[in-house]
Amino acid sequence: METVLLILKIAGIILAAVLGILIAGLICVLFVPVRYRGDLSVADAKEQEKKTVSAYLRAVWLWRLVRIHVSWEETVRVRIKLLFFTVMDTAGEKKERGERKRKSRAKKSDEKPGEKQEQKQEEKPGESADTGKVSSEDTAGESERVSSESKGKNNILQTIRNFCDKLRRAVEKTESFLEIWNGEHMAGGRSLLGRELRYLLRHSKPRKLTGYLRFGFEDPSTTGYALALYYGVVYPIWCPNLSLEPDFERQVLDCHIRIKGRIRAWHFLKSGCKLFFSRDIRRVIEDIRKL
Repeated sequence: METVLLILKIAGIILAAVLGILIAGLICVLFVPVRYRGDLSVADAKEQEKKTVSAYLRAVWLWRLVRIHVSWEETVRVRIKLLFFTVMDTAGEKKERGERKRKSRAKKSDEKPGEKQEQKQEEKPGESADTGKVSSEDTAGESERVSSESKGKNNILQTIRNFCDKLRRAVEKTESFLEIWNGEHMAGGRSLLGRELRYLLRHSKPRKLTGYLRFGFEDPSTTGYALALYYGVVYPIWCPNLSLEPDFERQVLDCHIRIKGRIRAWHFLKSGCKLFFSRDIRRVIEDIRKL
């Protein structure tokens, strides 16, 4: 009995340790935030030259246990590091692809020119035989044109009928979609979706956004509309520390923006559970599946 109890005790300790590790990992995944920092710069040359665009994004999780680096200048490069080990690096994959292409090109260039000439000479007698066949096929094609014209008219009528049927079905579906959109369940689902989107924006929006932005469009009115949209909609909600310089004379884009924030998986899981268990949204999904 003592040995049995000892085995059960050891098994219980192992199970408790495994459960503790799983619970700790789940808590880390849900509540430890993913911190990110980004940098975007666009240099607009006054002369008609190519713009220089560069972007950099860095994300860390669990006290830099996992690090993700994304950079873009001429090409996109993604690096994922776990502790001191590089799990993925797209730069190395691109080098391997380039070497494979070089090897394939070298093999093609090593082919003998005599073999290509022999292939061309073998193809010549076949071409003369094909020209003789074409003359006989032309006479048979003239007789088939008359029958193909009558078939073409029937095909045109059939395509018109099919198009009318599809248009009628599309109208019926749009009417049924409008009924669902104006229904009570859709109204409740829209209100819930709006609340959850505001919740996610409040908890997941960038904490800091600094820099400058100089922009302009060909039409000065479009520049004015963009400026009014920023100060009328974005600025009261977010209030970023971003200096704007509109240009009403020419089309231009010049900026250097730095962004910093954090994201927690718990907020997305909470909103997803609310949307999944909502009766209104489930009823709307069922109505759409019936269509």
